[in-house]
Amino acid sequence: MRKKRESDRFLSFFSKVEQRPVITYAASVDAAGAECGAGPALPFELKEGMRVAPIQRRPALSPHTYDHLLDNDESTSRNSLYLSNVPRRRTTSPKRNEMRAKLFQFHDNYRPPYYGTWRKRSKTITGRRPFGRDTKILDYDVDSDEEWEDEPEGEEIGDENNQSDESEASDKYRCC
Repeated sequence: MRKKRESDRFLSFFSKVEQRPVITYAASVDAAGAECGAGPALPFELKEGMRVAPIQRRPALSPHTYDHLLDNDESTSRNSLYLSNVPRRRTTSPKRNEMRAKLFQFHDNYRPPYYGTWRKRSKTITGRRPFGRDTKILDYDVDSDEEWEDEPEGEEIGDENNQSDESEASDKYRCC
């Protein structure tokens, strides 16, 4: 009797949870009962708080509306229906003020490449003729490698006094 009361009291702490049936969506099946394939997604289980979108996005037409549309198919032109539904928008030209950065790097130069914007426009150098020569903007006879000055090698950064102090300190502890 005592054990029965203890077990009842222990069970009162827990509540029974209703088990929902697990809904699994798998490959679609056609009218003949054959599988149509896996479809665009793998099978999955519908969890709590989830819902599946309807197969048809709009409600089905009533039979009266459906018959009315089929009867009046020839009387209305398809172009007028299409053009009345298309929203009218103005076309905008692309922004030409944005300057994209370009990288000029040549394999036979040792100096760093130029990376930045180039604002000059050429009538001869275009996308169809990228290797054309424009003598009005650029002087191709100048060898800019001669104007380039290499940076001198930097000096070693260090304190000479600090080095001598370290050598004296190491001499004090030298074992012979």
